Amino acid sequence: MPSAKEMTLEVNGLNQVLATLTMLDERMKNRISRIAISKGAGIISKAMKTKAVENGYPDLGKAIGVDVGKTGKSFYAKIGAIARFKIVRKQSGGRIFDARQRIDKYLTSRGGTWSRVLHLMEFGTKPHLIVVPIGNKVLYIDHPGAKPIPLVRPVWAENQHAAQAGIESKMWEEVLKSLAHVK
Repeated sequence: MPSAKEMTLEVNGLNQVLATLTMLDERMKNRISRIAISKGAGIISKAMKTKAVENGYPDLGKAIGVDVGKTGKSFYAKIGAIARFKIVRKQSGGRIFDARQRIDKYLTSRGGTWSRVLHLMEFGTKPHLIVVPIGNKVLYIDHPGAKPIPLVRPVWAENQHAAQAGIESKMWEEVLKSLAHVK
């Protein structure tokens, strides 16, 4: 069973695809892999959005997205409440620089961002003390804890085989498309 922080999906039986990919250049392989992984991640993402709305969290459903990337030779897809940023031009002390500005527009009922609280919702919290500095004073809040409202794990369990099938079929589709252009 994958850890609570990472769930992996291994696509087996693609030896033919991999052998065929040797005929393609690295750029095409990367493009095909990203498209195929996006397809599988999209299946999980869509199911997460639906479940969030069904559970009474429509803004969470809107905040869920997919971020596909590559680390070394491995591709990954992050699926969840994605923190969104934009690059803004700033000036400080006569120096101009680019900075990332958070632009999450779908917020929790208390103004927090879903990307910062989704894991707390998924696993729940134990009673704990929250310390809030206000000026030169400190406010202490006894939080009673929260029961878990699982979203990610049930969606993963219900849709991982569909995601795998989506990755495999999309990969073949893209490989065959790319091979048609190879001379």
